[in-house]
Amino acid sequence: MRKVVTGLAILVIAGLILAGCVNPSSSDDLMFRAGMGPGWNHATDSVVMEKITPVENKTRNDASGLKITSNAHSADFPGIIFVWDPKQNGNGYLKVEEWVFDKYEYFVITTKEANKYWDFKVEPNDCQQMTADNCYVFFIARQEKNINMVFISEWKEKQEKPPIPVLYQIDIVAGPGGSIVTGTSGLYEAGTRIEIEAVADAHYRFVEWTCTDGELEDADWREAVFIVPNGNATVTASFKIPAPTYKVHIIVDNFDQGYIVKGGGQYEEGVRIEIEAAARPGYKFVNWTTDIGELEDANSIATTYVVPDRDVEVIAYFAPADPVGESYLRIKANPTVSVVRNGRYVFELELSDDIPLDRVVWSIGNEIYATVDQNGNVATKNLSGITQLWARDPVTGLSAVIVLRIQ
Repeated sequence: MRKVVTGLAILVIAGLILAGCVNPSSSDDLMFRAGMGPGWNHATDSVVMEKITPVENKTRNDASGLKITSNAHSADFPGIIFVWDPKQNGNGYLKVEEWVFDKYEYFVITTKEANKYWDFKVEPNDCQQMTADNCYVFFIARQEKNINMVFISEWKEKQEKPPIPVLYQIDIVAGPGGSIVTGTSGLYEAGTRIEIEAVADAHYRFVEWTCTDGELEDADWREAVFIVPNGNATVTASFKIPAPTYKVHIIVDNFDQGYIVKGGGQYEEGVRIEIEAAARPGYKFVNWTTDIGELEDANSIATTYVVPDRDVEVIAYFAPADPVGESYLRIKANPTVSVVRNGRYVFELELSDDIPLDRVVWSIGNEIYATVDQNGNVATKNLSGITQLWARDPVTGLSAVIVLRIQ
């Protein structure tokens, strides 16, 4: 196994006594100083020394590895010192700084004796003591003959363990009237996106999702997404028996005199809806009538209506427009033709004083195509293909038609 490692170094010192271990952060990482002090011949190191039982390596036939020669050191593994002392029956020992085992699970020292190789797996045990200078000490004993070569043949770096995720209990439940079909209660990491879906029982309908904590996407739909918070949470689907709905018919008394702009449909009791009518040319709006329900203003061409507890008709009535001298809205000169000059429609609109210009809308049926502010500025949609427009006052119901012709 080949590795580039910056971290440990080995020094073989013959006949010297080690003064202490090296600080890996100091400037002399690659040099080990020897001098007077406690060592192999003293009790300090030997008291905490652990003996390693070697295994003969019968498959090795060469001394490949990070060699450590006599009276030399290796810069590849700072933090490890090998002392070989022939005065001690050819045995040796290791001093290994504590920080080395923060980086490595173990390493293997291989010794060569004649033509045999012995592997010493170096790793501290759980109860192993250290020296006063925070080193582990291991006894490297010769086996059959004197040790004539030492090298590091194997090592294993520690793998950083991934953090244990924090999980939170997420309960996904359905209220009365329905059930959960997608999404499971359980433990989840914060930030997890959980797809959830609920279905209603017969005679019920889905209302909404709610949660005690976290975030819901599309909470008003039965298919939604819940984002797990930093804490436990309960996600609930709620249902209800739908209220009955009633048909509201918004009609005109005489279609030749006016038409409906807005309103009508199927609604629950108590819902307030907007209704609006428009008078045709020569006619004006009179009022709304109905036999039940609440009209906000029966005399306004645009008003609101509160739906009762049954089907109902609301009728708009019209009458011929008042003679000129009262309210009027008309196109000056030729009321049915306008001309195009430089790409613009040109015509003159005559209004009575009680009809402000900015109240007039230009429409076809219910679709408004143009408005004019009180200064005469016009805002329009695309009029391409349009052959006629109605100028209409939504309050009085007065209107006039303009036929658009390109000249």
